[in-house]
Amino acid sequence: MSSIRRSFVRRAEMAAVANLALLPDAVSRPVAKAAGRALMALSGVSSFDIARHTHETRGLPTTPRDANAEYTLAGTALRDRPHELVQNSPYAKRAIDAHVARVIGRGIWPVFAKKEANDLFEKWAPVCYTHNRTGWEGLQTLAERTRFSSGAAWGRRRWRKTTDKDLDGRPLAVPLQIQLYEQDQVDTTKEVPPDDSGRRTMSGVEYDGVGRPVAVWFYRDHPGSIVATRLESVRVPYSDLAHLYREDRPNQIHGVPDLSSVAMSLWKLDKYENSELTRKWRESNTVAIVAGGEEDPNADDADDRTAFAVKDADGNVVEEWGDGQILYAFGDRQISFHQPATVGGYAEYVTKILHKIAAGLNLPYYTLSGDLSQYTYASAQIGDNDAQAHVRPWQEQGIVPMFLQVIVRWFVEAAVASGALTGAVEDYSVVEWQYPVREVHDRVEAIKADFLEMRSVVTTLEDVLAARGRNLAKVIESAKRVAEALDGAKLVSDADTRKVTQNGMLQTAPRAPAPAA
Repeated sequence: MSSIRRSFVRRAEMAAVANLALLPDAVSRPVAKAAGRALMALSGVSSFDIARHTHETRGLPTTPRDANAEYTLAGTALRDRPHELVQNSPYAKRAIDAHVARVIGRGIWPVFAKKEANDLFEKWAPVCYTHNRTGWEGLQTLAERTRFSSGAAWGRRRWRKTTDKDLDGRPLAVPLQIQLYEQDQVDTTKEVPPDDSGRRTMSGVEYDGVGRPVAVWFYRDHPGSIVATRLESVRVPYSDLAHLYREDRPNQIHGVPDLSSVAMSLWKLDKYENSELTRKWRESNTVAIVAGGEEDPNADDADDRTAFAVKDADGNVVEEWGDGQILYAFGDRQISFHQPATVGGYAEYVTKILHKIAAGLNLPYYTLSGDLSQYTYASAQIGDNDAQAHVRPWQEQGIVPMFLQVIVRWFVEAAVASGALTGAVEDYSVVEWQYPVREVHDRVEAIKADFLEMRSVVTTLEDVLAARGRNLAKVIESAKRVAEALDGAKLVSDADTRKVTQNGMLQTAPRAPAPAA
């Protein structure tokens, strides 16, 4: 701040203080606040470095727009380019595969309080998807893949008749199936200003007067399909939709692809590697250059050339590169064998960029690259623990409440309505969710830790089994069947803890209690 400006601000502060002293407290306090804000704006200096207008912040974009304005301005390119990367970039494909494997794995399953609901859900799960036989696990996988690359996935409830059958001609256990939509199928051009009740439509989503979504407009066909013939949009009630997306900012309508923050790095890295590969390929194709022989100044006149052309052994002008070619040039007679040059720092540069991309996707570097050369067992385990810390929150805060819980409620409603389950819908609430097992690096040490925690009552067998993607009731039922089969065959197994100790010794028969005196 210049000395003149600083002096002016100081005099203004003194005058404001003097004038405020003449006013009553009820008036002076709000006036003082307004004067303080005005003086701060006049000084033009913020205590936040990032908010200062200096040569260091010049060029840093400042866009005071909300998330929906940013999404609208981005257009379809925000989704089209991540799709292109997943199709053609091996790193992008590896990233989406690794993410879905960590988050979905073998599927997230509901566990009901009543056994009949669990049994019915297991019958319905293999035929829950409308398009193919992928089942409950595949439905989750496809939805999360779609959200990762498109920003959002939409599950739509499709009621079925009680006489409808699955793809194999068998009756449906419950008259319900789920259809999946990509974000591209939402008619984001649908905009309706607020009416007197406050009801409005923004970016294809209709809201009531208090801001709750009540419907979404979808194109009948995917607008990018080569056979799309029905491009008018239809209104679908929000109660028939399960919307899976990540809300990064308040009141955000549509989700942003996870690849958006690293898409440019992926694309530039792919171009860099392709350019380097092309350069090395062209260098390796050329074996030698032969210079010398008689010159023919008119040899290339027919081709309107202004300089002598480089030709191959057959006298053809070289315009394309081939394997093992030898090039001839006129001049002194000599042969020079080609030696491809090495590029220093190539591996270091690629590694650095992959670390950046992995950080943006919350994945370990070795998961994205497959390179474990820089890691020890301990460091890899620490990196995996950090990456896993992002998985469970998204499962519990996003996938389950926004997508799976909605579909399970539809399942219960359809089952009760069709008579497959008796009672009220409220009688079949989900007790818990069974998450996919997390593979451990050292199973022996993990089992020892689980055992000690159970002995110390830090956890229970049910919790340990749930962490491994297993259900206590099913494990007990399975163990009972195995024990009965072993007893029926009169066999003793080392795994039978009723009869064999941990060291492989037979258990001694328990002593009878002493008679009472």
